[in-house]
Amino acid sequence: MTDQGVSSSNARNEGEAADVRAFAFERIAELAARFPDLGLAGTADGAPPLARAIERQVRRRWLTLSTVVEASLDRGSWRSLEPRMKAVLLGGAAQLLLFDNEPDHAVVDSAVAWASRRIRRGAGGLANAVLRRVASLGEEILPAGSFPIDAWLGRGDVLPLEDGRGLRLREAVLPEDPVERLGAMTSHGRELLLHWINAHGFDRTLRLAAHGLVAPPIVIAGPEASLAALGERVAPHSRTGFAVWRDRAGGLAEALAADTSLRVQDPGSAAPVEATASLAPRRILDLCAGRGTKTRQLAALHPQAEIVAIEPDESRMRDLAAFASPFERIRAATHADLAGLPGAFDLILLDVPCSNTAVLPRRPEARYRFTARRLASLRERQWEIVQAALPLLSPSGTVLYATCSLEPGENERQAERIAHALDAAAPRSGVRFPAGLPGEDPAGYADGGYHGLLCR
Repeated sequence: MTDQGVSSSNARNEGEAADVRAFAFERIAELAARFPDLGLAGTADGAPPLARAIERQVRRRWLTLSTVVEASLDRGSWRSLEPRMKAVLLGGAAQLLLFDNEPDHAVVDSAVAWASRRIRRGAGGLANAVLRRVASLGEEILPAGSFPIDAWLGRGDVLPLEDGRGLRLREAVLPEDPVERLGAMTSHGRELLLHWINAHGFDRTLRLAAHGLVAPPIVIAGPEASLAALGERVAPHSRTGFAVWRDRAGGLAEALAADTSLRVQDPGSAAPVEATASLAPRRILDLCAGRGTKTRQLAALHPQAEIVAIEPDESRMRDLAAFASPFERIRAATHADLAGLPGAFDLILLDVPCSNTAVLPRRPEARYRFTARRLASLRERQWEIVQAALPLLSPSGTVLYATCSLEPGENERQAERIAHALDAAAPRSGVRFPAGLPGEDPAGYADGGYHGLLCR
């Protein structure tokens, strides 16, 4: 009940809407074939808004939807279904349970037609039977505030929604086990929840899982005067220097192009670089620059510094190079360009690849792929990046180590290793738990993460 602004009312007729749903089912089938490795969400060229909304909700509520669908199966199991069958049931259930304006009959009819055409004999009948049961489950919408987080685990018949409301079901279909129930309610994997419970306790885990439901706002960072010039297109954020973009007519790209002092960046993402404000580096290395958000922040905070930015991913590197070209003090480079620069950098930013557990509203796919084995592999990769970077640090230089993770193994323990390798003092560091729960004002939303500042 959250994508109420996108529906088949935007389509010219039901036939066009059916085509849009078919587009979404094809996309979701590709995801179902490789779940839990969904990869980053990408927008297909020309994807209609309704198709994007369906895929978005399936990505965000995969385990919620599959739990409800499995409860609606007469025989067999969810795991035994082929990817296309899973896709049509997930996409159909997402519309029936999570969209305000989609007519049940149109959703079911589109799903049945696609299943009959694209899956196998009898698939249309299965889709019809299951989705009609799913449609019949919806009882009523509980208003925001009437289903507080602390009451969630006592109800097996309510699905919390991202806007703070709840969908009460006619039957209690959620699992009895508290961890399994929380996982189904919020679409988080069991291994991740157990890891959080061990690291942070159950109460914190409950709120982290609830945070994962929130639709993350677009946050703009920049000078106060520049933010003020955006007028009613933005709303104030609780943090100075940030605002929430709220212009539904679009125009964000144009606004950013018109004022290069503005950038899309959450306060949590900005916190690591802000920690370097007291430093005066002459040369900075951003070794995992992505598309350059923190690079731009470094340039604004340290206007006298020369910045070298590197990104190993080819696609992001192209974007980084295009972004850096107008800025004289920023140079997009490759690892090969560092060969002759030992000890050259006063500040090295290591915003390393991580599990993304502090930014799950923005990276929903990370909640499904979390395992102890993957976490160990990420830690090894992080340390490889650190080892490659340390010879480039000047004798009195500083390392800024940052992640979008809440996991101690990726954060404090890695910072301790860096401190030992540098013979540095204990890191100035901290974990930032994410802020924002379903139904709360976007002005208080913030990503989580970690940073450690290690000075030789």
